[in-house]
Amino acid sequence: MLLAAGAMQYPTKKFLAALAVGRGIRYTILAYLGYRYGHNIMNFFAQYYWPLLFALIACSLAGGLYGCTNTNAAEKPRTPKFPERVPFADALHSALTKFAPLPHTG
Repeated sequence: MLLAAGAMQYPTKKFLAALAVGRGIRYTILAYLGYRYGHNIMNFFAQYYWPLLFALIACSLAGGLYGCTNTNAAEKPRTPKFPERVPFADALHSALTKFAPLPHTG
């Protein structure tokens, strides 16, 4: 979002004002929710700490194994990221050697 605002030449003061208002609203709501439900959430995690920890570890391991054994990635043919000859690079090289030729030895 920051890069998009800079690229579109959005006025800095308006952008900072909108950013401050948006973050102010978000963190005010978050603070209210923490004040209102914080004790209940802490009691829940104190009561179910170990089962939740084991469930999180199991889900992480399952996701990691699935990602490592995904057969779709192995079946895709690999294509090179860049073509063998880049026209822009050839044009740049010829332009540079035209104005600043390399010294010849011999």
